Amino acid sequence: MRLLGRIAAQKFKIVALVIVAAIVVFVLWRPGDSGAKADAGEPETAIARRGQLPIVIETTGQIQAENSVSINPPEQHNLQITWLIEEGKEVKKGELLLKFDDKYQKERLQRSEMNLENQRQRLAGAEEQIKIEEAEIEKQLAAVDLQVSLAKMEMGKYGEVIFDENGMLDDEGYTSAGAPAKGEAYQQFRQAELNITKAETDLERAVDNFNGMDALLLKGFVTLSEFDKAELAVTEAERRLESVHLTHAILARYTHPMSFAAKRHALERAENEVETTQIGSRSRLVKAETALRTAKMIFDRYDREVKELKEALEGLEIKAPIDGIVLFGDPAQSWMRNQITVGAHVWHGMRLFTFPDLSSLIIESRVLEMDFYKVVKDQEITATVEALPDLELTGKISSISESARANNWWGGSADWTYFAFKATMDQADERLKPGMSCEVEIVTDTIDDAIYVPVGAVFTTGERRLCYVVEGDSTTPVEVKVGKSSEEFVQILEGLDAGETVLLSAPKVAVE
Repeated sequence: MRLLGRIAAQKFKIVALVIVAAIVVFVLWRPGDSGAKADAGEPETAIARRGQLPIVIETTGQIQAENSVSINPPEQHNLQITWLIEEGKEVKKGELLLKFDDKYQKERLQRSEMNLENQRQRLAGAEEQIKIEEAEIEKQLAAVDLQVSLAKMEMGKYGEVIFDENGMLDDEGYTSAGAPAKGEAYQQFRQAELNITKAETDLERAVDNFNGMDALLLKGFVTLSEFDKAELAVTEAERRLESVHLTHAILARYTHPMSFAAKRHALERAENEVETTQIGSRSRLVKAETALRTAKMIFDRYDREVKELKEALEGLEIKAPIDGIVLFGDPAQSWMRNQITVGAHVWHGMRLFTFPDLSSLIIESRVLEMDFYKVVKDQEITATVEALPDLELTGKISSISESARANNWWGGSADWTYFAFKATMDQADERLKPGMSCEVEIVTDTIDDAIYVPVGAVFTTGERRLCYVVEGDSTTPVEVKVGKSSEEFVQILEGLDAGETVLLSAPKVAVE
């Protein structure tokens, strides 16, 4: 392979060689006449040939896995490698590849576990407080419900009184639909009315006994004492009747309304106590439930934090996701491999390992911007592997990048740009490994009948292209018209015939 095909790997060397070549051409070459003689010694020459001329692009590439599994660091800060597996080792799934420093994470986990345990106790206390509040509320509500029941019973026991138009008990009213039951109030009024009836009867009897006593006294049939006694009996009966009427009136006007109002107030107070107790109970229960939710929320936060820290701690040990061979970093960025070493700090997004699928290898390469339109998909390529000189690979281009990339290894503006491409291989070889370098040839065209010379046999001066034809001991500059060229040969359209010998370096000017 030629020097231009290794531009990506040997740029500095190319620049140096170009400079040296320019100096040589400037010092040694001068346009001479047809009779100029070659310098002493044997200059390097070539013969213009006729035949098939393949137009070839030569470049460098790498063997890579078409599919691979990559491993990046966990999303954590300040990650430092403390243990690292040997690169190139074949491992099984789950085998340890790398360890990060876990001291900081273990300290955080220990603090979080202590916080979690403390909050677990607070949560248990809040749950117990809920049970206590619920039991106390149930007890209080039962007590006030009992007071309401008792007050209602007292109201029922006392009952209501139905009066007729004379202010006396209306017994018929108690027989109608929806009439209240007879209670203590009814009994009180019934007794008061019985007392009135008895007093009225006693008064009638006393009046009957006293009537005619004065005539009997005059006739001597009764004594004065008996007369006075009968008269006193009438007076007492009148007073007793007056007293029971007064008692009935007091009962109707005061005692019954006051008792009824007191019992109704007691019922209302008991019912109000139920409502007050319910409101207070709800408030206490809401407070206890809020405390429980807060404790549960804090507990869940600590529990989640502990789980996350445990996962993070587990993430500090990188294990193989599949069976395979361990490659450090990204094979396409080999310079990054030196970043992966014991003691090094890594960052999120950095590739730690690549596990290539060795069953499907491809070639990754690139062409210069000036050759982009010469390369198309499905174009055939050949490649040789530096580590396996006896192996020649064939394949086809499978994809070409649609955007150019700049080469600016030393910073500043790009010196040249290129397009990346991938190529599949027609054959597999178990000796091929990802990351191996190779040299790639792409035949972009074939001229079936062409006269051609090495590219080093054509020289440019101004707009003219010259070849130096060797005839015996002399050389003659001949202007030529060139056609297509590859890395090694250039087509001569006019100026040379097949079989002519040409110099591969410009002749020196003869010394007078």
